[in-house]
Amino acid sequence: MLSSGEIEPLALANWEYGCQKKFATKNVIAVNQVASTLIGLQDQRIINWLTTERARVCALSFGDFMIELHCCYIRKGWETKERTAVLSSRMPESSTFAEWTTDVLAHSTLIAHTTATLSDEHLQHTFEAGMCDSLRREYQRTENAPTDTIEPTGENVLFDWISAVTLIDDNRIYNEQTAHCMAKELAASNTPSFFSAKCKAPEAVDGDRSVKKPFVPAVKPNSSASASSSTFVKRPPLLTKVEHALLKDNSECNCCRCLFAGHETCECPNDFLTMADYKEITPALVVVSKPKGKVKSTVAAVMPSIEDVNDSATKLDHSLSVSDITSFRGDHLF
Repeated sequence: MLSSGEIEPLALANWEYGCQKKFATKNVIAVNQVASTLIGLQDQRIINWLTTERARVCALSFGDFMIELHCCYIRKGWETKERTAVLSSRMPESSTFAEWTTDVLAHSTLIAHTTATLSDEHLQHTFEAGMCDSLRREYQRTENAPTDTIEPTGENVLFDWISAVTLIDDNRIYNEQTAHCMAKELAASNTPSFFSAKCKAPEAVDGDRSVKKPFVPAVKPNSSASASSSTFVKRPPLLTKVEHALLKDNSECNCCRCLFAGHETCECPNDFLTMADYKEITPALVVVSKPKGKVKSTVAAVMPSIEDVNDSATKLDHSLSVSDITSFRGDHLF
């Protein structure tokens, strides 16, 4: 049955296929084929047409009837519209390659014997251009491999190629589903992190049973951060090799990036460093930040002249104490 409304070429083609199936299963003879299908046409325009010309229409063969029906009730220029729909089709991320190609081929079949027909090579290029990003990466990786995984071997080159890419897509979907399940299991297991495992709180005895106190890190509020918790805090850049070496040789803390901090990274009482408090760690800063009375081995690096270092250290000693030097914080370990 073809319901009322705008008749699309694909809908009319599916209705025609249903009629042919009925003729084959019911053994409808040729002279009765058109008359047996008229009851399935519910569009008011077609009903008006059949009301005035039923006798002539029923005398037509089913093929001639479909040609006349197509010419009268399908909009002109439908071939170009279907061709454009095929060439501009894109594979949805939520769909499979097999489902998408089946839908596109259904539209390309409608224009197979028209002036807008597309060759198998054009369709293959359309499918290659319309793949979703994740499938395209897998397809290009397999295509560039030294194997013949996606090389067609049969006479029907297009469908052999579609079958080979479908296998690649099935493997892609399986890997994505496996990774998703592993991520859900990992999140459900509440695996302890590096800091919570190393900074594990001691157990407290409550009567005859042991009660584990939850680990609460001592976080010192960052004075330069905004009071609103929803404000985005820009973090400083990653440590360079020189900065990492200077921290490592001078009582480092990779969390707050304080020189001569006296604590390890997992025991850091300070908050992470923000971009507002960031200063590049240099050999000169190591000299200025070094506590008085303590002798530390120097790092082999390019150093400023002794006069410049002494002048800068003297000026800073008059204006700042060691405890007033801005803390350095970072959001990574190395």
